[in-house]
Amino acid sequence: VAIPDVPGGLNKVLQVLTDAKVNVEYMYAFISRRKEMAYVILRVDDNGKAAELLQKAAFPLLTEEEIAE
Repeated sequence: VAIPDVPGGLNKVLQVLTDAKVNVEYMYAFISRRKEMAYVILRVDDNGKAAELLQKAAFPLLTEEEIAE
């Protein structure tokens, strides 16, 4: 998922998942080439539900290819 690279950006993503009781098992976060964005790879207990929630909350989901660019 792409998140704004600002203080609290990650918290907004995690709050969406927490409110829906989607557990995050682990994650990797890193900055992107786009200075205003960061990327987070999440391992969650329900991928479909997490994807739906994050898309509804307007967080862009990225493919492996998009991250590699």
